[in-house]
This record gives sequence, C-alpha cells and structure tokens, in this order.
Amino acid sequence: MIKNSIGFVLCVLLCWLLVSCGKGEDSGIDSLSFARETWALSEGETLQLELSKPIPADVDLTWRSMDESVLAVDQKGLVSARKGGSAEVVVQLAGSTISATAKIHVLIKGLRELEAQLSNELIYSKGIYLVRNTVIQCFDVASDGTIFYDQLGGGLPHVIFVVRGAANQPYLDYMQLKYFGHGTNMAIEEQGNEVYLWINSNATKGSDGSYGSNQTFSRLKYVPGGIVEKFSGESFYLPGKTNIHPAIDAENDILAVTTSGGGDPFRYFYFYKLSEARALSEEQVTLSSITYGGEEAGGPLEQTENRTIRVKNLGKLTPVNSFKVAQTVDPARIGYYAFQGFDVAGGYLYFYEGEGNENSVSSGASNAYVSVFDTNGTIVKEKTKVRAISNLDDLSSYGITNTGYMEAEGIKIKNGAIYLGFASKSTDEKRRANILVYR
Repeated sequence: MIKNSIGFVLCVLLCWLLVSCGKGEDSGIDSLSFARETWALSEGETLQLELSKPIPADVDLTWRSMDESVLAVDQKGLVSARKGGSAEVVVQLAGSTISATAKIHVLIKGLRELEAQLSNELIYSKGIYLVRNTVIQCFDVASDGTIFYDQLGGGLPHVIFVVRGAANQPYLDYMQLKYFGHGTNMAIEEQGNEVYLWINSNATKGSDGSYGSNQTFSRLKYVPGGIVEKFSGESFYLPGKTNIHPAIDAENDILAVTTSGGGDPFRYFYFYKLSEARALSEEQVTLSSITYGGEEAGGPLEQTENRTIRVKNLGKLTPVNSFKVAQTVDPARIGYYAFQGFDVAGGYLYFYEGEGNENSVSSGASNAYVSVFDTNGTIVKEKTKVRAISNLDDLSSYGITNTGYMEAEGIKIKNGAIYLGFASKSTDEKRRANILVYR
C-alpha cells in the first residue's frame, strides 16, 4: 500500500515536471524583453503591450501592474489606463525568475483630442483684441477661468503688457513690465486673492530695437495699472545662461527653466524643487553688459550698463533632472518649428512648436505641434499635430480668421486639460488672441 502511494506521488511529480518543462526555465526561453522600454497612452485608453520576440502559446506568462491606481493589465498584456501618471508593468515566465519590465506613461485625456477638427467645444476664448496690435506671446488661466496674457508693445518694444480678462470678453486691466524681455513663457501663481507672475526679466536691447537675451526671470505681484521698470520682486539667476524662461507646477513642487541662445544649437531644460528655489538666500551678482532705453519721451536715454542686482542663484542647487532638445532640419522631428512655449504638469514637460502661414491663404494652413517628455528627456509623445487650425474653411466659418493665420503662442496644462494659445490675424490686420482647450 505504501509502495503504491509513493508510486502515485512520483507519477504526479513527473507529470508536473513535464508540464513545467514547457512553461518555466526549462521551456527553452532564457529571457524576456518588451518591444519598447516605454509606452504611452491617454486616460481611458487601452494598449496592447508587445514583447520583442513571440512566445509559444503553451508558455504561461503572468502580468502585473506595479500601480493599480494608474493602470491595470490583464493576463494577455492589455493595459487599461485609469489616471494620469506612470507605472511599471512586469511580465514574468510562470514558474521561473525570468521577467521583463516596461514603463507605461498615462497622459491626460486631452492629448488624444489634439487631432480633432475645430468645434465649439474646443474654443475656450476667441478673437480678443488686447492693449496693442501685437500678437500674444504666452498666457495662463487662473482657477476661476480668468486669462492672463502677455503681449509685446509693438511701437513700445521695451514693454511687455500683461493683460487680464475673462474668456470671450474685452480685457479688464493690464500691467506694464519695462525692459523685461520677450515674454516667451509666463506662469501665474495664485496666493489667496493675489496673483504672482513668473516671467523673464533683465533683457538687453538688440540692434533691431527688440529686447531679448534676458539673464533672469522674476516672480512679482500682478498689480492692475502697475508699471515696473527693469525688474521687480524675486529674481532668479542661472550663471552663464540667457533666454531663461520659467514654468511652474506648484501642486508637485516643480520649477522648470528653459534656456537657449549663444550660438548653441540646443534648448536646455532644468527642473528644480520650487520650494528649494524659493528658499534660496539672495546674493548680489553683476550681470553681463545690458543695453536699454531710448524708446519713449521722458524715459531713460539709450545706455549700456553692467547691472548689479540681488538674485536667488539657481546655480547653488542641483537640478532634480535636466535634458536638452536639438534644433533640427527634419520637419518630422521635435525642434524643427519655432519654439512657442512649454509647461510642466504631473511629471511631464509639454513642448509647443509651430508657425503661422504668413497671413495668406495661398501659403496653406498654419501649423502647431505638441510633444511630451518626461523629466529625464525621454520622448513620451512625439509631435502630435493640432488639427483644429489646419482647415481654413473651419477657421473662417467659426469667425476666427479668413486667412488661416494662427500662430501658436503658449501652452498650459490646468485641471487635467490642455490650453493652447494662438495669435490670429485676418484681412483687417488686427492681431487677436485665441485659446483652444482639450479636455
């Protein structure tokens, strides 16, 4: 009886070993790998993950998500995105230690809507004529929906006008920033009933009279009717860098900074903890030579100075991350079109580029593209085309422009939505501000 029992057990063990032979370490499979190391999809979407080599049907694999709140994965490798963020998915050969890991980025839902045609649902605000007949450079949207635009002064090239107004309404008020720079990127920070601007400062006058190559950016209070010269508030400095522009993600304690210029073909991005940047002690620095003045009666005459100011020196901090983006001559790659702003949200950097169509139907449509990086510089989503501005008839029928001129100007990620700014122009030659929203 005992012998029969032993024989039965041995028989079961032998059968298990034979089965395991095709499913574990003895299956002939010595490694697993994904077709790509990183994958991206938007909230609510599904994605079938693929391995770099096909696996026989009789081999068992187990799949698991390392963060079920961000995404789920079934036992066939089908990922379901639940909320924005990133998580790893691990696939393992059953009965073995052989496995592979991929990082999955779940992006906000609005990204998949960028290729939608123009509709009333996409138009957040349109056709707003601001203080000057100039294009907007950037914008931000407050928690109550109020828009803060910045635009250059045109005949007052030394002035950035920061303009406040409700969507689809004439502007309410504005503030003037003199000798600050180009206003390529601006962010607002809300503190109770007060709003603080994050914007470039300490620019120099070029041979064409415009202001650029700014050496700092500043955080200053928005004051309706206010006029500030040179710079104000807290100024932030990065040694040896110019064309320095900020973006903030206060919720995740991130300050992002971009720099460019000086003959370098790269655009650089640096990420710091916002709280650490704000906590820096001020120190005195002397900036590189700055030329300014000569634009308006009663203002300073044109002069050049070596300006000494107090700054918070970001060079004293080690960036959390950094990367660079190359200029390119390939239209299919990021960095071919004019840089039109960036934003940071939820651990991702949103890169905006595009160009207008010279205000002529014969030139075809304007274009704009959004790309997404993680803070390591990995391309998560490459050059999604904004389709809403590519149909000239739609732009005309919705009363935006009858020439197709829509120059990309500013991007913001707020409350899980993507806001894109456009400067329009039509046969009346008036520059107007427009904002599309993708939720």
